[in-house]
Amino acid sequence: MLELGFAYNIFNNLQIGTTKRLFSFYGGFLDPTIEGFHHFFGLPMGGRQVFLQNQIYINIPNDNGITLFLDKPVTAFGDIDLWGKWTFLESRSLSLAAMGAFKLPTGRLESLTGSGYPDAALGLLMDFRANPLITLYTQAGVVLPFNRRSHTMFNGLLGVELHPWSFLSFVLQMDIKTSPIRESTLKASMNNRFGTNFYQYSLPQTNILGGIVLQHKGFRWQIYFEQDSITNQGADITFSIMFAHTINLKQEN
Repeated sequence: MLELGFAYNIFNNLQIGTTKRLFSFYGGFLDPTIEGFHHFFGLPMGGRQVFLQNQIYINIPNDNGITLFLDKPVTAFGDIDLWGKWTFLESRSLSLAAMGAFKLPTGRLESLTGSGYPDAALGLLMDFRANPLITLYTQAGVVLPFNRRSHTMFNGLLGVELHPWSFLSFVLQMDIKTSPIRESTLKASMNNRFGTNFYQYSLPQTNILGGIVLQHKGFRWQIYFEQDSITNQGADITFSIMFAHTINLKQEN
């Protein structure tokens, strides 16, 4: 997935932005590596062993009446997000902000690049700078779909960032996301760390993310590794690289 975003500070405490995504599904070449990773650490295979390696096959059953199926390569643009963030409290050690977002359904459900309907989201963000070396941050929010067949989701995030140097940080983060897919009529599964029965897609995603952040003169690089090894409902060995650049439009006198 390739993501392009733009943000602009209207005031010091008010920021607006937009994000656009390009999705690409392909057979890949890392199935043996991923299966080996799961086998080595004793993680659930999720049925990978019964499908051909390096082949696309996505088939997620649900009782929303929405078909989530893909068996061929696809490259297409996804949905567009419009968002705003208002920082209503700012001190040396604490920042509190409220955030709102609206999703334009420009992606297509048949290619799994969009939901086919708009969403709205509301959230709260907090940063706590315990000392110059450690920043704790958390977020909590809800996603409200404009579709009677879909369901409200909760997203939560808890993270810590270590700053040994001004240009380098280490990040450890946990994301929790509830599923928008109703599972009341789906069969039970034992595809989780605890070896217990539950309905498919009923557990939340519990993505654990680790990475580094490099900053220099308005440039920011982020390199992340992500995996859901607890409930096995979310990210599966996801590697991401992000780049951001801050441009100051104010002219100095």
